[in-house]
Amino acid sequence: MFRYLDHVERQWRHRYFAFSAEYVGLIDKEKLRRSFEYLCIQYPMLTAELEQDNIGIRLSVPPEFDAEFLSFSERQFDIAAVLRYQQFRPRGLSRLLLVEGPESGHVALQVNHAVFDGAATSTMFRDLWQIYTDLVGGVLPTPTPRTILTHPPSMFMKGIWKETDEEVAQTILLRSEVHDDPDTGYTGQLPIQRISRLNRRDTADISIQARTLQTSVHAIVAGAIVIALRRRVPITDSVTMTCYTQIDIRDKVRPKIGSTDTALVSFMHRSEIDAAHDAELPAVARMIKRQVDIDVADRLASRRRRQAEIDYQLLTETRTIRPVEQIVRIGNAGKIPAFPTPNALRVIDLVLRSEVSVNPDLPSPHPDFTVSTYDGQMSINARFPSENFDNDDAAAIEADYLNLLSARVIR
Repeated sequence: MFRYLDHVERQWRHRYFAFSAEYVGLIDKEKLRRSFEYLCIQYPMLTAELEQDNIGIRLSVPPEFDAEFLSFSERQFDIAAVLRYQQFRPRGLSRLLLVEGPESGHVALQVNHAVFDGAATSTMFRDLWQIYTDLVGGVLPTPTPRTILTHPPSMFMKGIWKETDEEVAQTILLRSEVHDDPDTGYTGQLPIQRISRLNRRDTADISIQARTLQTSVHAIVAGAIVIALRRRVPITDSVTMTCYTQIDIRDKVRPKIGSTDTALVSFMHRSEIDAAHDAELPAVARMIKRQVDIDVADRLASRRRRQAEIDYQLLTETRTIRPVEQIVRIGNAGKIPAFPTPNALRVIDLVLRSEVSVNPDLPSPHPDFTVSTYDGQMSINARFPSENFDNDDAAAIEADYLNLLSARVIR
């Protein structure tokens, strides 16, 4: 059985991302390896292969598979190093990695972004931990294979994607086909990464603020990041800040789309925020929430857009005439409940690492953020292009948005 990647999947074919779980306690390496084999039986797409032919990029699941499981000592590598595509190239579209220490370590499920996204991967990662817990407890799993090949996102997105979305996808695809070489690792500078983790009290307070302000958690967090970046722009007058957000539509359509039925069922929303140097978080959050709601409602109703079509050129252009701080992309992986684990082990943190890729299609000069909440604690994974930001810049911006998020000021 096979199918061909659609035009959206093709633009992500050289990109990998991972969910990385930090654990404390003791882990059984052999049972973890077997757990991944069972997971691959349950989700055959994890063992799929991509092959270029004269029609397009062919996606197929081989009749036999060898689940790729790699184990390292934390004395050799940290988890970020082993995830980097250019150092340890995955054989297929997924693999499981263990970086083990004496009493702690990291487990990461790394997948190809063409056919997996955050929602699908977090579901599969949870199932992996359930299988591992069962094996440790002496219960032999009986996985039931799901759909062998998932559906392409274009099957679900008719009427949601607009003409501009389609045009930009094709533009990125054409550029990536010119510049990407799947046989060559990325040799450019890696971004400066800052991973922040809020405590449970601050995470809960953000939800309270969102309800009180009649906005959303995403708008509060995005607003804090936008303000922190705005304060770095040396202009006293009001300036326009641009915030891009990937909006997943799984729970917004009827019938709902299952988390592992497909991937990339989302669209890029663009918010424009007029912000003074002393802009306040509640006002900025409300502006972001209002613009997101209008865009989602218009798309879901398949009505004619009331706003001008989204100008993606700001995001895809590698050079910009505006200060780089004025344009940002913020993704949100949502709430993820605690994973099941055996008594001898506990997962204490979960991070979506989206910076692991080979030859990024269109290197952007702008900062990029991924937000997720695991077991009641929010993590913010920030990536600052090292060509335009240094470590001091990144640390100062991080401190600023964290202070805003922990201020508990509601107006």
